[in-house]
Amino acid sequence: MIISWNVRGLNKAGKCREIAARLKKLNPDFGILVETRVKFSKKDSIRNKLGGHLSFIDNYQSHENGRLWIFWNPNKVCIKTIKVSDQFIHFSVYKPNGDFHMWGTAIYAHNTLEKRKVLWSDIESLAQISQGPWFLMGDFNNVMSVHDRIGGNPVLEHEFRDLRDMMAATGLFEKESSGDHFTWSNNQVNGIIYSRIDRVIRNVIWQQQHADSKLQIMDHGVLDHALLCLEYKMQQTPVHKSFRFPNVLLQMEGFESSVKENWCVEIEGKPMVRLWKKLKRLQQVVK
Repeated sequence: MIISWNVRGLNKAGKCREIAARLKKLNPDFGILVETRVKFSKKDSIRNKLGGHLSFIDNYQSHENGRLWIFWNPNKVCIKTIKVSDQFIHFSVYKPNGDFHMWGTAIYAHNTLEKRKVLWSDIESLAQISQGPWFLMGDFNNVMSVHDRIGGNPVLEHEFRDLRDMMAATGLFEKESSGDHFTWSNNQVNGIIYSRIDRVIRNVIWQQQHADSKLQIMDHGVLDHALLCLEYKMQQTPVHKSFRFPNVLLQMEGFESSVKENWCVEIEGKPMVRLWKKLKRLQQVVK
């Protein structure tokens, strides 16, 4: 499971407790926390409250408030930073056995079109170094269609043209979701606005490997952004167990005749090749 949540600050004790409780209940493999608003000097104390067993990376080197945090359970995955800016963290994900699993990019886009154009350009560059399964998740601060906002100003085509062009150029597609369509609300009684700005996009390879994955837009809780929960199945690497020969087999009825019958079936090839193939064949009989 992967989660993404724009938490709009983690400094308040009550909010931090609720977020920590939600993370503990979901127990994701890893996740993205957006807009933490935590000063660098306070990050360690806040992270301990979220879960002392978790590992973290962030983008403080690109923004003083660390706009993006990525956390993970080291017993489930390992994450390594590839590239960082004030609007994204690009990373690689590895299985516990060290095998590469996927590329990921945590997103927190700026709220102006011009600054988001820089992000879209950066993502096109990331596509050149992300061969294999790749997903991007977070707060894109951008609608993708006229149906992605209710209330406020009507959506105009120029608002989402650049995002769509970038996705077409990089072969990325939005992940379908269940639950509420909208991920953000201004929580106002009068003049309420709903919009879909938090999302997951992915390439074809990621989708092929995780065809049964599900994205759920979960309850906002005390926040104005919904929690995104992406569930997927980790592809297991086949475990090759060593062959063992327990001596008790020698006393089993039919053992000697089974071995003799199998061994006497001829195999073509050089002497050492025939020996190796007979031993491999006999191994299945003994098992």
